[in-house]
Amino acid sequence: MKPIRIGMLVCVILISAVISIHYNSINRPDQTRNEIDTIENITSLGNGTSNITLNTTLPEGIDKMKAYEIVAPIYNLSYCKEVIEKTYPNWLDNGTDIQEAKDNNSTLFLKNGETIRIRKNGCLEYTNKMAQEKWDKLAMAALEEGSASPSNNNSINSSSGRSGDNSTDIIKNDDNSTEGDGSQSENNAGNESLSGSTKINRTEKKLDGQISKDEAYNKTFEYIKSHGGFPKAYFLSSSVWGEISNDDFSIVRSYVFHFDRKIDGYPMVGRNGEGANAIITPLGEIYIYRVLWREISDSFKNVSVNNASVAFGLLKEKVHINRTISKVEVGYYSNKYSEPQENLMPVWIFYYNEKCTQYMCVDAVELKFID
Repeated sequence: MKPIRIGMLVCVILISAVISIHYNSINRPDQTRNEIDTIENITSLGNGTSNITLNTTLPEGIDKMKAYEIVAPIYNLSYCKEVIEKTYPNWLDNGTDIQEAKDNNSTLFLKNGETIRIRKNGCLEYTNKMAQEKWDKLAMAALEEGSASPSNNNSINSSSGRSGDNSTDIIKNDDNSTEGDGSQSENNAGNESLSGSTKINRTEKKLDGQISKDEAYNKTFEYIKSHGGFPKAYFLSSSVWGEISNDDFSIVRSYVFHFDRKIDGYPMVGRNGEGANAIITPLGEIYIYRVLWREISDSFKNVSVNNASVAFGLLKEKVHINRTISKVEVGYYSNKYSEPQENLMPVWIFYYNEKCTQYMCVDAVELKFID
């Protein structure tokens, strides 16, 4: 029997030491939809002399931006139930087991193999382990027995679809609607695994009932629309997939789609911040769904914004790794979804790869590198 490897995303727990991790980006299902394939926020500054270079023109300065207040929810059991009822109507019943999390920062609701966690900041996390286990069982059996039919693809392909000119275009921004046509995760260059080794080309196998990437996107989009919905201005910011493989064959394990939004036309960025993130199996079942659209108050204060050249100077001073900046734009920064946040933070975003999928941020008001 050939050894079997499982390609997974960072949001899935690693279950053994032999797992090989691969990140693959998905072509846009519809060319009218714009997306940021993957986003990474640098957390390591490196050592030595800075070698940050600029391969683009810095944008003109912005005098003022609105620092909106974020409305913190009143966290209690009634609030948690209200969030669930809004997102999953009629899911709660007398058979639901309710548990306070050990960290006292969230509440768990368990029923029939499904789990919903509500965090203090309002983030909802839905998990249906049975969905992933059902697909994994089929995929593992297919690899072991060779019962699946190979597809026409001889290898797993990786591509990026972010536009270099307007990389965070709103897909739909209808002032009369809260809907539109829409982890950010680390993007490995070329065909490299997380460990840095070259990924081996394998024949992709497809199983009976397996849906395509386009179908997975459409199902995910409709799922989010009917489970909490979208804000007025949003875009697909990440699309990747994981795989299960042995030495010769690979099978898609899950598709992952992440949606972010724009505020006053500026993109919201951040490290695992807010947004809607869904993992769907090739059988079309949602395995994990995490959603947080923070409530933004009408109250704000106009804050002075340092220009991009000053921010770039700070970047060169603080970051001691080789990076070539390919695009610069202003936006807002969202804290990690599990962390509280009182105000939206204006930032300068410095993208450092050709497809503008990876970036570093500088606080545009207080002029601090965000690590």
